[in-house]
Amino acid sequence: MNMEMPSSERNPTGIEKGRIQKTTADNGYRWRSKHLGSILLAIPAVFFNVVFLIAPLIVVLYYSLQQSSLEFVAQGNGGLSFSNYSYFFSQPYYQGIIFRSLRLSALATVGSLVIGYVTSLVLRGMAEKLGSTPVLILSFPILCGPIVTIMGWMGMMTSKGVLGHIIALVNSLPLFPDIPTLLLGTDAAVVIGMIHFNLTFVIFNLVNVMFVIPRELEEAAMVLGASRWQVFRCILWPLSLPGVFAASLISFALSMSSFVTPSYLGNAARPILTTQISKFMFSTYNWQLASTASVVLLVISLIIVILQSMAFRRVSTLKRWVGE
Repeated sequence: MNMEMPSSERNPTGIEKGRIQKTTADNGYRWRSKHLGSILLAIPAVFFNVVFLIAPLIVVLYYSLQQSSLEFVAQGNGGLSFSNYSYFFSQPYYQGIIFRSLRLSALATVGSLVIGYVTSLVLRGMAEKLGSTPVLILSFPILCGPIVTIMGWMGMMTSKGVLGHIIALVNSLPLFPDIPTLLLGTDAAVVIGMIHFNLTFVIFNLVNVMFVIPRELEEAAMVLGASRWQVFRCILWPLSLPGVFAASLISFALSMSSFVTPSYLGNAARPILTTQISKFMFSTYNWQLASTASVVLLVISLIIVILQSMAFRRVSTLKRWVGE
């Protein structure tokens, strides 16, 4: 049976064409009126990111590909090349700077997480009596700025400072070896300064997660005979893992990009990437190698962040699989 489409549907009349055009125009007007406000609101943010984030990164990448002003680095006819990167990674001195930066950042991250987690547990227990007052007190280092806190640490880390006297007291004990009383200018001083600056950000992330964990879960587990260690291992720790991962990302990123702390508490003979970038810029005026080191720092930080995010997703997937 041959069924044909009516002629009115195959060949729309002028009235039907007008209705279709009007419907299309109305839909376009609705789309513009719905999304125009969002587009206008996004323009300042896009402009800010392009001008102050993307454009500087492009300039830094361009400078890193230019031939360095150093004769033993410069190769070719002055065009763009990866000679700066090959030189940077081939030198044992700069390799040591990269590994030192990673090691100090990892130590600062672990120290910040351990101290911050214990502090967050204490603040969670004090929340019913004191509210958010202790958390506000912990924000004072951010309000004071890094220079003020670093100056305080510099006074405490000398041989005659508070930490120097404590170390001298420990050295008087027979079971402990002689520890240098001067911490200033050592890697330990840099790690302590990083931990102190990162702690506030770590605690804020952990507290926000721990405060939303229902206390009824702990009470129910203890009523059923669980010990405090079992409550922590089976309830608090798994539910606080998102905060732990977020805090570790922030702490590592802050440590890798730290400049004031290693500049004042560290040793000029043992630089990290940020201080070495400053040397390239203001001591040797080698902007090409400074840009190269900056790109290396950015790429390493991105790789670590991506690996941590992947690890978090794997842990979350494993938890769901075990739960099922």
